[in-house]
Amino acid sequence: MPDTRSSKSHQQSPTEWRRRDEIARENLMRRLSETGEKERIMRSLRSKLIECGWRDEMKDLSKDAIRNRGLTKITVDELVSEILPRGRAAVPEDVKRFLLEGVRDFVKRDGVGSGGRQGGGAAEF
Repeated sequence: MPDTRSSKSHQQSPTEWRRRDEIARENLMRRLSETGEKERIMRSLRSKLIECGWRDEMKDLSKDAIRNRGLTKITVDELVSEILPRGRAAVPEDVKRFLLEGVRDFVKRDGVGSGGRQGGGAAEF
């Protein structure tokens, strides 16, 4: 007997997808923090950004922005809003890929997406 339910009843709305993504992200961030993996990833990321010169580039951009606007005329929030988009865009693709692979490996090992733990230990960062 054919299924008479509409295919729309099985589809999720964009709002439902956003909510599911938000919950998954919260679970991932919680597990990363609980296991100490977040700190290991951050140390490794910091090291990679220093190695590739990104940190020095951001430091120079910050100094230029402060020089151009004046030390007393720019707030930290203004400096961050000016530098942040450029900083994100300047992260090398291989560093982004490294970070993504590390998080994916953690998800596979930890079982974050499946609702249960499958293992433990630190990623090879």
